[in-house]
Parts: sequence; structure tokens; C-alpha cells
Amino acid sequence: MATAASPKEKFSCSVCLDLFTEPATIPCGHSFCLDCIGSYWDQIDQTGVYSCPQCRETFTPRPVLRKSNERAGGGIEENEKTRLEKGIPRSRSCLC
Repeated sequence: MATAASPKEKFSCSVCLDLFTEPATIPCGHSFCLDCIGSYWDQIDQTGVYSCPQCRETFTPRPVLRKSNERAGGGIEENEKTRLEKGIPRSRSCLC
């Protein structure tokens, strides 16, 4: 039986494992931080084949990345506001 994703999982980038910063959705439908997916693809730029870090679907040529307009009902902004109000630093485990 599938379990529902927690809000943290739903609004988290699977590259840096943190809440989205400028979320971008790629052609397969998965979302990542705009900088994270850009850096991830920069590392494999010489191959000319780009893949989703989550489902491994491949894309040729490299998709144009744009900040997503979808805001998931304000959930991302609300989490970011709460984090800032509590003085919690943003963890960045991504080495991009």
C-alpha cells in the first residue's frame, strides 16, 4: 500500500534534500531547485544526454529550465517563512 508523502517530502528537492528554492519542473514532471538541477546537468554536459535524478528519464537536447509558476497552495512559502521566523538556518547538503 502506498503511503502519502509528508509535506517536507512533497516540497523537497531530491538533489539537495532541502525545501525547494526556486522550484523548476522538468519534462518528466519531477521538480527540483532550479540551481540544483542546473548544476546536476552541468556535471554531465559533455555527454549531451540529460536525465532526471529521480526517475532517470533521459532528455536530448537539454531542456530549458524555468522557475515553476506553480506554488502548491503556498506551502513552500509558508515553510520558508516559518523557518526564517524560528531562525533555523537553511541546510544545504547539495555539493552543486
